[in-house]
Amino acid sequence: MGKNKLTLVILVILIGLSLYYFLTQKETTIKKNLSDFAVEDTASITKIFMADKLNKQVTLTREGKHWYADGKYLCREDAIKVLLTTIKDVEVKSPVSRASMENEIKHMAAKSVKVEIYTDGKQPIKVYYVGGGTTDNQGTYMLLENSAVPFIMYVPGFFGYLSTRYFTDAKLWRDNSIFKSEFNELKTVKLEYPKNKAKDFIITNFGDNKFEIKSIANNNIIENYDTFKVKKFLSAFIRFGYEAPVVDIKPEKRDSLLNVLPENIITVELTNGKKESLKLYNVPVSKEEMEKYKKLVPFDPDRMYGFFDNDKEIVTVQTQLIYPITKIASDFVRK
Repeated sequence: MGKNKLTLVILVILIGLSLYYFLTQKETTIKKNLSDFAVEDTASITKIFMADKLNKQVTLTREGKHWYADGKYLCREDAIKVLLTTIKDVEVKSPVSRASMENEIKHMAAKSVKVEIYTDGKQPIKVYYVGGGTTDNQGTYMLLENSAVPFIMYVPGFFGYLSTRYFTDAKLWRDNSIFKSEFNELKTVKLEYPKNKAKDFIITNFGDNKFEIKSIANNNIIENYDTFKVKKFLSAFIRFGYEAPVVDIKPEKRDSLLNVLPENIITVELTNGKKESLKLYNVPVSKEEMEKYKKLVPFDPDRMYGFFDNDKEIVTVQTQLIYPITKIASDFVRK
């Protein structure tokens, strides 16, 4: 083979290798662009907008160390942590097969949550759609905006689908605290029994393990109180939360509850003057529920209705949290 022919062959081979490298790199880049869901630096995220196909939507915004839902509800720390972890760690488990791709795209068009992730700019840095779970519940269908290629996504180490982490009800994002403070911020805690006013009492915290326990009915003060019992009681109000918001109660039932005497009224006042009251009502049970408990239990033994925020919010509160704090003044007497 002549020198010129050898040079030509080598040149053709080099061009072929270069072309192959370019094409494979381009294909890899395209695939990455189609499956690049994760955001590594979640600390830079300032806003997350989510909307579902039923026109329910929520905007989560970061303000300092805290997140707020729709600019008014302080968010649950556990829910925000789980969401940010998902946004950071989500990975491709497998591509969707060609045979099922069309169906999955149709499913996502009918039922999915649109997710927009922002840092400091007005434009989102990431937009994708979260669909349902796979039949084995070990993956979740997700699709990047402007893409027609869905992927099965997962978080390593987590077994289950991810769609439940992207919920659009602002009230479900809300921090479930009714009372929340530091111990030294507690000024007074008042417990009222509207159906038996003789039980009403108030505890005042003066600091330095000094308290006053006073019966409201007769102004009697408990002098020989047990400091440990008082501190244990007050500590329950450092973080006292509800079980779940009540969203399906009919207006007439809500009004009928507020027209009767509550079982208890708990009022907590802080040193900064902030005051919050919680009204507690029994939850009636149906005949079916009575059969479940195998006896005539007129009220749900596990939870009560609670009204707070000037009666604007109605929630359920677990009785396992209520029973330990439904004390009377004499319960604090030193044995």
